Amino acid sequence: MCPGQMTRATAEVDARVGGKFLIVMHHGDLSHEHRGEYLVIEPPSLLSFTWISAATDHQPTVVTVELQERRGGTELTLTHRRLPPARLDAHRSGWTDIVRKLEVEVTASK
Repeated sequence: MCPGQMTRATAEVDARVGGKFLIVMHHGDLSHEHRGEYLVIEPPSLLSFTWISAATDHQPTVVTVELQERRGGTELTLTHRRLPPARLDAHRSGWTDIVRKLEVEVTASK
């Protein structure tokens, strides 16, 4: 959860439907809080949660992550709904970077 120039992240997680999370992304002296609640947890293929931060104008948005087995690997589809229009590009860039870094980590651990 370190897109762009973020150097580290901390997280508090209650990973159950209705459970809450707090992710704090850090860059230098700056911290960016992201909060939410788990809406759906269906291992191993579906995760959905609310996402609230200054970057969503403190309004609840909904992130859904779907995983599907594909020949030779896993396909990840991430959908982020209810974003303020002015925040679409920043979130697309952030999530793309997070998923790219996840791919690097997963590939390196094989």
